[in-house]
Amino acid sequence: MHEARLHHLIGLLYDAAATPELWPTALEAVGDALGGCALVMSILSPREGVKLAATVRIDPDYKALIEQRFASPETNPLVAAMPRLPLTVPVAREAILPDRDYLGGALYNEVFRPQKLAHAAAACVLRTPDHIVPLGIVRQAGAERPDRRDLGLLERLLPHMQRSVQLHLRMASLQARSSAAEEALDHLPFGVILIDADGKVLLLNRSAESVIAAADGLTVREGMLIAATSDETRALGRLVAEAAATGAGAGTSPGGAIALSRPSMSTPLPVLVAPLAGQWTLPATRRAAAAVFVTDPERCATVAGRQLVELFGLTAAEAQLAVALLAGKRLTRIAAERGVQLPTVRNQLRAVLAKTGTGRQAELVRLLATL
Repeated sequence: MHEARLHHLIGLLYDAAATPELWPTALEAVGDALGGCALVMSILSPREGVKLAATVRIDPDYKALIEQRFASPETNPLVAAMPRLPLTVPVAREAILPDRDYLGGALYNEVFRPQKLAHAAAACVLRTPDHIVPLGIVRQAGAERPDRRDLGLLERLLPHMQRSVQLHLRMASLQARSSAAEEALDHLPFGVILIDADGKVLLLNRSAESVIAAADGLTVREGMLIAATSDETRALGRLVAEAAATGAGAGTSPGGAIALSRPSMSTPLPVLVAPLAGQWTLPATRRAAAAVFVTDPERCATVAGRQLVELFGLTAAEAQLAVALLAGKRLTRIAAERGVQLPTVRNQLRAVLAKTGTGRQAELVRLLATL
């Protein structure tokens, strides 16, 4: 084969590592180079089953049947043979499974015989404790077996296919971790905004998106955080830039805090900025260098109230009282705002102290602050 075509095939294999949807394209090109054969490649996990199944020139209905019935060593003798095959070396099918066993088996008779196909060779692309990757080379029944040239081409391609599969699994693992981290951030009752070394917003969790969408004291413009006034925007930008420099290894600032005014005249937004020195990469080409934490006091009060009901069995009124105490309000003001008598609020306070296992109001506030 001409070297330029070989390099093109290798490039397609590595393209598939980053974009799994391209595996059929890459395998089809390999199949073309082998004289128009069909290919079946699977990434199998003992714990998770079929993680990827890519086929070329296989009827989609039979592809589904392979995934459903013939993806395990118990039902597929070729998969069962993978642990004893040399890695990245194509082996003629009859050397793995004699005609007598193959032609009389369910895999051939239920999947390949109806399509007038038969395995000509197989290879173990990858074998680890967590994954096994078989490759089946399938030709029209009765067609020539792979010749020395075909097997030689496969031997040159299989190490690249193995590396591509390894890269695919590594990126899939990183993506899963990234998705899990984003989901965890979305459960937090306060906003988290990840910033790169240039001060650009990388990611907002759900609470931060809510704050930004309100455009009441903090918003994003051209990827940068913008406050309600130019002075606050400059001050916030300075904190973000200094923290991001520390996170990128080019500074020593620990970040800082700022209260952002709100055009609605609601309670100011408390904002904390801190450097991130870890290797948190979201997305893959941009690393988070700083984190901005923003709290909408009114929203957090609602969330905190629900949590207190769940944690301590408080009534809605008792939870509302506890949140007001945490905000620093006195009992007389709470009674006035709620339109009830002071003795009623004191009775509720006694119930809150009992349910939370605290003895005094100051002790209760300390407990709530830790939550």
